[in-house]
Amino acid sequence: MINKFFSNVKNFFSKQYNIVMLGLDCSGKTTMLYQIKDLSQVMMTVPKIGFCLEILEFENYKIHCFDINGNENDSYKNYYWVPIYEKADAIIYVIDSNDIDRLYDANLEIDKLLLDQLLKNKPLLILANKQDLNGAINPDTLSEQFNLKNKITDRKWSLQGISSKCNIGLKESFEWINNCLSENK
Repeated sequence: MINKFFSNVKNFFSKQYNIVMLGLDCSGKTTMLYQIKDLSQVMMTVPKIGFCLEILEFENYKIHCFDINGNENDSYKNYYWVPIYEKADAIIYVIDSNDIDRLYDANLEIDKLLLDQLLKNKPLLILANKQDLNGAINPDTLSEQFNLKNKITDRKWSLQGISSKCNIGLKESFEWINNCLSENK
């Protein structure tokens, strides 16, 4: 069933896109990539320093997805991320919606990326991950707490609830990205 889902996703895409995936450590970015890339198993992951590049290939579609740990120091970001940011077509920001203690930090990181001139006007998909867990904050509450409707005015954006581990909401997320990027190309 899961393999069928992602084989159907192939039909949605016909171009190559560079997508920057950001989020605090342990938010579920890498799990999401591995869920999409190898759906036969859920991979155990460990927090990384820096970033990794995963190329997700579908029928006529490639995502060069840069999985970047979103809480590195600014000098590290400036040195390594400028070329990645310059080539980005869209941004995905993943939030661990079950980690109440770090929501403030996630909100600050979103504020920083909204101010980054290299990412200006690029579509932003915010994913409230781990919605399968008891105590996870739903997307509407996150949007209100982060004041997203008032502070994101220069780009297309969406906030969606997902569970990377359980493969919930991933299809809709990639449909949204594809629709935004298709309109822009």
